Amino acid sequence: MKKIFATEAEADYWAKTGRFVSGRNDPRDLDGVKDFSAEGGRREDRVTVHDMFTDGDATEKDGDVGYLSGNTGVVNDLGHILIDGKPR
Repeated sequence: MKKIFATEAEADYWAKTGRFVSGRNDPRDLDGVKDFSAEGGRREDRVTVHDMFTDGDATEKDGDVGYLSGNTGVVNDLGHILIDGKPR
């Protein structure tokens, strides 16, 4: 059985704008998609921009944090998905 996961940060205004302008659906609303958080927690940074990565080792307090920046909950959840088949 295929598993499909999706996330979107509250601060990712480009994703919201892109869906509005294009008329596309939010992938998190599709049947069978499992949503997981991009908002950080457990001493993790929350995603603050639409980018996958940002320059350098930016942290949330420094400014822009992308979905795959080093200390995000997204990175940790992706690791759990790869190992356990589900986010934390």
